[in-house]
Amino acid sequence: MQRVVGVDAHKASLTYVVREGQEMVGRPVRRKNTPDEVRELARKFVGYPIVIEACGPHEWMSDVLNEEGAKVGSCRPPMDPKD
Repeated sequence: MQRVVGVDAHKASLTYVVREGQEMVGRPVRRKNTPDEVRELARKFVGYPIVIEACGPHEWMSDVLNEEGAKVGSCRPPMDPKD
């Protein structure tokens, strides 16, 4: 099964985790949410699909990752039925 990097991005920070199917590979990692950190993420995981939660910073992050040649996707988490 292929490994995928999942990214939860916020204004000031991002957290990523590598998954293989439903299993986490290693622990979640938190970094500053800057273009340099996003470039480093792309360079660290060459060949891995990188999926970003569709939120405020995902557009510029996708641009930076694409510039680095990363395979980029986005996802939207399920809505809470209480909302």
